[in-house]
Amino acid sequence: MFANPSPASSVVHAFLRGESPEGIAESFPALELEQIFGALTFYMANRDLVDRYLSEGRREFEALRQEARRNNSSLCMKLAEARRRSQMPGARGCVSASVTPLLGPPLTKP
Repeated sequence: MFANPSPASSVVHAFLRGESPEGIAESFPALELEQIFGALTFYMANRDLVDRYLSEGRREFEALRQEARRNNSSLCMKLAEARRRSQMPGARGCVSASVTPLLGPPLTKP
């Protein structure tokens, strides 16, 4: 399997968001189109396994985010206040939703 987030998991997430392989190639210029098709072929052949793996990665990320917020509550409150003052979106605290795109959206089957 692949590490999360890896280029392969990022390719799968982009695909699940509806991006074409060519669009994914534009977003990831370090990857060849053949590599993108390879990652998608692996995903399609192992969809249940990969979906479970990616879901587990999201659960682990959320647990780490919550732990970071608990362990650094003062810092998180200061960061949230600074975001509110600057009117930046996502003023949720220490590890915000801005990191979530690395893990992608909740899984949906195309």
